[in-house]
Amino acid sequence: MAKLLLFVLRGGVAGGIWGKSLPEAPRSLGFWGTRAHHGLSASCSAVPRHPKRKGNLADDLGRRTPIPPSLASWHSPSAPSLSTSIRLICWNCLKDLTSSYASHCGACKALQPADSKRNHFEVMGVEKRFGLDTKQLTRTFRLLQAQVHPDKFSLKSEREQQYAADHSSQINKAYRCLLHPVERALYLLELAGQPLHEGQIDMDPEFLMEIMEVNEELAEAEDKEMVQEIGQKNQRILDGLLKEADTAFSNEDISTARQVVAKIKYYNNIYEKVRDYERSHGIID
Repeated sequence: MAKLLLFVLRGGVAGGIWGKSLPEAPRSLGFWGTRAHHGLSASCSAVPRHPKRKGNLADDLGRRTPIPPSLASWHSPSAPSLSTSIRLICWNCLKDLTSSYASHCGACKALQPADSKRNHFEVMGVEKRFGLDTKQLTRTFRLLQAQVHPDKFSLKSEREQQYAADHSSQINKAYRCLLHPVERALYLLELAGQPLHEGQIDMDPEFLMEIMEVNEELAEAEDKEMVQEIGQKNQRILDGLLKEADTAFSNEDISTARQVVAKIKYYNNIYEKVRDYERSHGIID
């Protein structure tokens, strides 16, 4: 009887009841192998061991947050060894975030990390399209900056101050790109996987000759009236090309869009030269 009792005790401790091994909680990754990156938590049944770290993982720049067992996802014995479950949680209070794009936690109001994978349209909360209302875009930009500007977080923790700086930088970059139609068009081509680089498209010789003639006229212009006349003519051509680009992008005709955007870049260069002349002569600020 004593031998039987000793056998059961050894089996229960070393191999689990009826020979099944008990799960071992990783020491430095939170409970049951649960990790969190930028507010994104993933539970994996196969978790490599990490060397010991000093301090709490919650201080590891907000990239990993230990998750208590009540929030961790439990894998059944029949689940695949590399299966994962994804959850979005707040780094501060560990509550679920209401949205993948939430900048603040709905529960504790803590600022969340900026998601570097979001494109400029997602950052600004606008539809991914070429034709945008730039006035509305500016209003959105000011609203977003008011929510995450670093000055607003000067008395917060260093982590939230860094998050605020990251958000502000991301919003500035997105706004500058989407505000300018040429930059917006080039960015849409990048998102479509067909970026437009210098010299990639062979332009029609007649088109290049026309551009050269306009540049010569601009260089030889003797007064502001002549420069403004060139600028007005150039603007009419540019407006027409921008409409063509909008149609091409709306129809997802990326090949045509690339051709049109290539022409837009040439006329935009003339536009910039006219603006530089007008600034240097006090015509515009």
